[in-house]
Order: sequence, then structure tokens, then C-alpha cells
Amino acid sequence: MRTIEVSGGAEGNELEGTLRVILWPRGRHTGTARKTPLMRVTDGERYAVVGSLGGAPKHPVWYLNLRTDPHVSLHDGAVVRDDTARRSTERRRLS
Repeated sequence: MRTIEVSGGAEGNELEGTLRVILWPRGRHTGTARKTPLMRVTDGERYAVVGSLGGAPKHPVWYLNLRTDPHVSLHDGAVVRDDTARRSTERRRLS
């Protein structure tokens, strides 16, 4: 994650052939920005993140943070943008 930030997104955003983004939700208890690297999944202009904890019955902490405060920053390569997350019930193949 540090390599992505230091290089301005030019390096470190790929892991085992898969592109990553950094999602910055705010902690639901502290209000502090929390940086979470996630697999880059897009559908045109939209991003999708999957709230999975490797098959565990619990949600990942970042997902719980998004449910409390959906305002996030997203770092994709050299682009950092602010956005609002929304829960989707769509289940379809995304690139």
C-alpha cells in the first residue's frame, strides 16, 4: 500500500496479476480514515467491492465502516476520488 501512495499510483497496484485499489472508509467508532487494499473491479465508470471475509460468517470491518458512513475516498492508480458507497443486491459478472 505504501508503494502505491509514494509512487503516485504508478507502482505497487498489482498483486499476483490482479489490480488493486485502496478504499478509505472512516472508522465507525473513531472517525479516522482507514486504508484498505481491495481487488479492482469495475463496471464502466462504477467500482464494485465485495464485502467478504474469505467465506467467514462475519463481515469485514471495512464493510461495517461503510454501512455506518458511506462517504469514502478511492485511490485507483494515479487517481484519487471521493465517492459514496451504496449497497447493491445485483449479482452479475463484473470485469
